Amino acid sequence: MSDNFLKINTKKMKYILNTFLIAVILCNSQMAIAQDVDMERMRRDISVTENILMTLIEESLDGQEHLYMNSVKGQYLEGFGVMFTVPEVKVFGFRLNLPNSDSFIRINEDGETRAVGIATSISEDDSEEIEGGESDEKGKVYGVARNSGNGFRVVVPSLNKDSIRAEQTEQMKEVIFMFLKDYGHLISQLSPDNKILVKTGDTRTRWFSSNRPGNEFSVQATVADIQDFQNGKLSAKAFEEKAEIIDENNKSHNYAVDIVVFGNAMQTIYDATNSDTYFTNSDIEISKIDGYGVIYKMNVYSSRNSRNDWSRDAVIIDGTYSMPTIDKSGISKEERNKEVTNLYPKFIESFKQNLLDYSSTLKSLGTDEFVVFKIKLTECKGCGIPEFANFKIAYSTLLALKQNKISRKEVMELLEVEEIGKQ
Repeated sequence: MSDNFLKINTKKMKYILNTFLIAVILCNSQMAIAQDVDMERMRRDISVTENILMTLIEESLDGQEHLYMNSVKGQYLEGFGVMFTVPEVKVFGFRLNLPNSDSFIRINEDGETRAVGIATSISEDDSEEIEGGESDEKGKVYGVARNSGNGFRVVVPSLNKDSIRAEQTEQMKEVIFMFLKDYGHLISQLSPDNKILVKTGDTRTRWFSSNRPGNEFSVQATVADIQDFQNGKLSAKAFEEKAEIIDENNKSHNYAVDIVVFGNAMQTIYDATNSDTYFTNSDIEISKIDGYGVIYKMNVYSSRNSRNDWSRDAVIIDGTYSMPTIDKSGISKEERNKEVTNLYPKFIESFKQNLLDYSSTLKSLGTDEFVVFKIKLTECKGCGIPEFANFKIAYSTLLALKQNKISRKEVMELLEVEEIGKQ
């Protein structure tokens, strides 16, 4: 073996060693950054800003009849920032007061209207032309109201579903911009390169896509831009121009097939008829964030009541519990809680194994993205199990496993499991 050969290989070894040390330093620095986040403070900040966003939306809907199926939800995503999801707002319509009466016009999404209440200016036998409209932006609303005993049927040809939906979308965008620039800074631990994303619309998995048009979109801004606005370096207009608006119409119902298939596979595995630990009975929610990855959210349960309803703490009428996944019924609360506690480590281990087994179907993610599961656990007060269990793994790691470049044991060690809260 020549001296030149030894010199070359020594140089290579030094290069490899230096590269390895740099990688270790970078890895440790990333861990240090992650450890610097006070999760209790983060959860508090997110809870406060959830309520602020909900309040802003409620205030913006003043004069419209609406219903929320769920509240605003926020979550911290390490390496990305914070994502808020706003469920679809069920707007029944606008309320426009009739002049000289105690009645109002309800204008529904489909443009059909009905005036209800007692009109002091319209007799039972007469009809009267009316004019309504709260602002020039909405336009004048003309119609004919006729007293039918149960209210007044009103024809309003100037409004249609598309115009109402477009107006609601613009209204929601204004609210989100206000939230980001005026209140985003309250999430105090985010770094300047982090983002705050507000995502609207339905995020549940779908076996088939919905053709129903919607007003679903996302708005995201960097923390640096939020800070610049707060410090007077950016005007409101400049801030809005820099923020990114993502059209989610038909997107939240039409994720890449592999993403939906994987979610549905995990949902099927943890159906009460298939699982031998905890089970789920509702759609898994999906959120895809470009540059971060895919987030699946699911609830798991442990008990069943006598009406085939599922709940986290379902008690049968006679005061006993039924746990279908382990084929037990008529057990006491103490027995039930003991079984729930014993099943927890088995559930965590099985979930990790199933995640690795079925994630091989994923193929549309980027190598810099993650697969995340956020699971709300079955209720078991006083049992000591967590309230939530989150799973996170890099897609590049799953891809390496699929290509036999890394062992399953190594992947299991890289799969992060975060336990939150204590019951």
